[in-house]
Order: sequence, then C-alpha cells, then structure tokens
Amino acid sequence: SGLFLFERATGMNRLLTGDVVADTPAMSPDGRFVVFSSRTVPGLIGGTDTHRQIYLFDRELDSLELIPVRN
Repeated sequence: SGLFLFERATGMNRLLTGDVVADTPAMSPDGRFVVFSSRTVPGLIGGTDTHRQIYLFDRELDSLELIPVRN
C-alpha cells in the first residue's frame, strides 16, 4: 500500500509514494520532509529488493528520491 498524506488545507488525501509500498514513515518537525523505508522498486510492478531502501519525499519540491545507504 502507498503512503498518503492528509492535506488539512484542502481536506484531501494525497498519495506521496506512487508505486512504492511504504513502511515506517516519519515526518520532519516542519512537515516538509517525509522519510520511509521500502523493499519495493519504483517503476517495476511487483518488483522487490532483498534489502530495504530509504526514500525521502520533499513536500515543497514535490519530489521523491532514493537515499543512498552504505553498509
């Protein structure tokens, strides 16, 4: 399932994650950034990775990016 954000100003739910299945979301104190983990590979329907990936959604720039994680 995707990650939704309730926009209080509009009263609407907004899908933040596209085709990425989100786990363990957290929001920055100012509400600009949402970070979450996932094993889903964006753009590959049903695609998964054996390692959990970390994603950052920037509400101001309306962008989702994969955050590189070093082992």
